[in-house]
Amino acid sequence: GWGPMCRRSRTFSLDGMTYQLATSYISAELAREAGVDQENTGPGGSYQRLADVGRKPVKARERARARVVMPDEAEKLDISPGMSIVLIERVVWDQEGLAVEVNEMTLDGTKYILESEFDIT
Repeated sequence: GWGPMCRRSRTFSLDGMTYQLATSYISAELAREAGVDQENTGPGGSYQRLADVGRKPVKARERARARVVMPDEAEKLDISPGMSIVLIERVVWDQEGLAVEVNEMTLDGTKYILESEFDIT
Protein backbone atom coordinates (compact mmCIF):
# COMPACT_ATOMS: atom_id res chain seq x y z
CA GLY A 1 0.00 0.00 0.00
CA TRP A 2 0.90 3.60 -0.47
CA GLY A 3 -0.12 4.72 3.02
CA PRO A 4 -1.68 8.19 3.41
CA MET A 5 -2.72 9.75 0.13
CA CYS A 6 -2.92 13.24 -1.31
CA ARG A 7 -6.15 13.62 -3.30
CA ARG A 8 -6.22 16.32 -6.01
CA SER A 9 -9.58 17.01 -7.65
CA ARG A 10 -9.88 19.19 -10.72
CA THR A 11 -12.64 20.37 -13.03
CA PHE A 12 -11.84 21.15 -16.66
CA SER A 13 -14.01 23.66 -18.51
CA LEU A 14 -13.93 25.53 -21.80
CA ASP A 15 -16.16 28.43 -22.78
CA GLY A 16 -18.13 27.98 -19.57
CA MET A 17 -18.86 24.28 -20.22
CA THR A 18 -17.44 21.58 -17.96
CA TYR A 19 -16.18 18.62 -19.96
CA GLN A 20 -14.03 16.63 -17.52
CA LEU A 21 -13.65 15.85 -13.83
CA ALA A 22 -10.34 14.40 -12.67
CA THR A 23 -9.12 13.11 -9.32
CA SER A 24 -5.49 12.15 -8.81
CA TYR A 25 -4.12 10.10 -5.93
CA ILE A 26 -0.45 10.48 -5.04
CA SER A 27 1.37 9.25 -1.95
CA ALA A 28 1.11 12.06 0.63
CA GLU A 29 4.85 11.85 1.32
CA LEU A 30 5.73 12.14 -2.39
CA ALA A 31 3.15 14.90 -2.91
CA ARG A 32 4.73 16.98 -0.13
CA GLU A 33 8.27 16.32 -1.39
CA ALA A 34 7.36 17.30 -4.97
CA GLY A 35 5.06 20.17 -4.01
CA VAL A 36 2.04 18.68 -5.75
CA ASP A 37 0.00 19.00 -2.58
CA GLN A 38 -0.42 22.68 -3.51
CA GLU A 39 -3.41 24.02 -5.49
CA ASN A 40 -1.12 25.45 -8.18
CA THR A 41 1.69 23.06 -9.07
CA GLY A 42 3.39 25.60 -11.36
CA PRO A 43 4.70 25.35 -14.93
CA GLY A 44 4.59 21.81 -16.28
CA GLY A 45 2.14 20.70 -13.63
CA SER A 46 2.44 17.77 -11.28
CA TYR A 47 4.42 15.57 -13.70
CA GLN A 48 7.15 18.22 -13.92
CA ARG A 49 7.21 18.56 -10.13
CA LEU A 50 7.61 14.78 -9.81
CA ALA A 51 10.47 14.86 -12.35
CA ASP A 52 12.09 17.68 -10.36
CA VAL A 53 12.49 15.30 -7.39
CA GLY A 54 13.75 12.37 -9.45
CA ARG A 55 10.39 10.60 -9.92
CA LYS A 56 9.81 11.42 -13.61
CA PRO A 57 6.66 9.79 -15.01
CA VAL A 58 7.71 7.61 -17.96
CA LYS A 59 4.91 5.07 -18.46
CA ALA A 60 1.14 5.01 -18.11
CA ARG A 61 -1.70 2.55 -18.55
CA GLU A 62 -5.26 3.67 -19.11
CA ARG A 63 -8.47 1.69 -18.91
CA ALA A 64 -11.66 3.23 -20.28
CA ARG A 65 -15.29 2.27 -19.94
CA ALA A 66 -18.62 3.92 -20.61
CA ARG A 67 -21.68 4.01 -18.40
CA VAL A 68 -24.71 6.12 -17.56
CA VAL A 69 -23.94 9.23 -15.53
CA MET A 70 -24.68 9.24 -11.78
CA PRO A 71 -26.76 12.16 -10.41
CA ASP A 72 -23.81 13.97 -8.74
CA GLU A 73 -21.70 13.65 -11.92
CA ALA A 74 -24.57 14.92 -14.08
CA GLU A 75 -24.81 18.01 -11.89
CA LYS A 76 -21.05 18.70 -12.02
CA LEU A 77 -20.84 18.09 -15.78
CA ASP A 78 -24.15 19.90 -16.40
CA ILE A 79 -25.58 17.02 -18.44
CA SER A 80 -28.96 15.31 -18.33
CA PRO A 81 -29.64 12.15 -16.35
CA GLY A 82 -29.37 9.10 -18.58
CA MET A 83 -26.52 10.52 -20.66
CA SER A 84 -23.34 8.50 -21.19
CA ILE A 85 -19.99 9.30 -19.66
CA VAL A 86 -16.56 7.79 -20.19
CA LEU A 87 -14.47 6.80 -17.18
CA ILE A 88 -10.71 6.54 -17.60
CA GLU A 89 -8.41 5.15 -14.94
CA ARG A 90 -4.74 5.99 -15.49
CA VAL A 91 -1.85 4.53 -13.52
CA VAL A 92 1.50 6.32 -14.00
CA TRP A 93 4.94 4.88 -13.21
CA ASP A 94 8.34 6.51 -12.81
CA GLN A 95 11.66 5.41 -14.32
CA GLU A 96 12.17 2.95 -11.44
CA GLY A 97 8.87 1.21 -12.18
CA LEU A 98 7.15 2.63 -9.08
CA ALA A 99 3.59 3.92 -9.37
CA VAL A 100 3.52 7.66 -8.75
CA GLU A 101 -0.11 8.50 -9.56
CA VAL A 102 -3.54 7.01 -10.03
CA ASN A 103 -5.87 9.35 -11.91
CA GLU A 104 -9.61 8.83 -12.32
CA MET A 105 -11.15 10.92 -15.09
CA THR A 106 -14.87 11.36 -15.78
CA LEU A 107 -15.60 12.66 -19.28
CA ASP A 108 -18.81 13.95 -20.81
CA GLY A 109 -19.33 11.27 -23.48
CA THR A 110 -20.76 13.80 -25.95
CA LYS A 111 -17.60 15.92 -26.00
CA TYR A 112 -14.90 13.31 -26.68
CA ILE A 113 -13.68 11.05 -29.43
CA LEU A 114 -11.35 8.38 -28.08
CA GLU A 115 -8.79 7.28 -30.65
CA SER A 116 -6.10 4.62 -30.55
CA GLU A 117 -3.30 3.81 -32.95
CA PHE A 118 -1.09 0.76 -32.70
CA ASP A 119 1.05 -1.58 -34.76
CA ILE A 120 -0.26 -5.03 -35.61
CA THR A 121 2.52 -7.58 -35.94
